[in-house]
Amino acid sequence: MPRPIGGAVNTPGGGPPARTRPCQTQYVHVADAFRVVGPDTRVQGATDAGHRPGADRVRGLVAGGRPVLVRCVSKAGEGAADARERAEITALISVYAWLGVHVFATDLPDTARQTLAMVASIQGIRPPAVARRGLV
Repeated sequence: MPRPIGGAVNTPGGGPPARTRPCQTQYVHVADAFRVVGPDTRVQGATDAGHRPGADRVRGLVAGGRPVLVRCVSKAGEGAADARERAEITALISVYAWLGVHVFATDLPDTARQTLAMVASIQGIRPPAVARRGLV
C-alpha cells in the first residue's frame, strides 16, 4: 500500500507506470467530435433516432457504426424552456453523448455545446480549460 510522504506517494517496487506528459497528449476539437444543429434540421448520412429516445435504442443505433442524430427539443417551443426542462435537456444530451451520439438537434444550442464540452473533457477528447500540476 502506497504511503504519502510529504505530498508525494511512495510506491515501493513495481508501482504504476509514469503518466503521459500533457504536452504529448493528442486532443480533438469539440466541434470535430460533436455537432449541434437546429431542431428541424435533417442531417445527411446520420440515422435519426427521434425525439428523446431510450438508451437501449441509442446503443443499438450507435453500434451500427453510422452517425446518430438525437432530437432534444424543449416542450415549450423554440428556446422557451424553464430551468427544470433545461436541466433535463442537459442531462439527456450528456447521457446521449456518453453513449456515442455525435449529432444533436436542439433549440438550446448554447446549453448543448457547453454540455458537450463537459462530456468531451471527462472523456479525455478535449483539453481541460486549465491544466495545473502539483509541485512535489
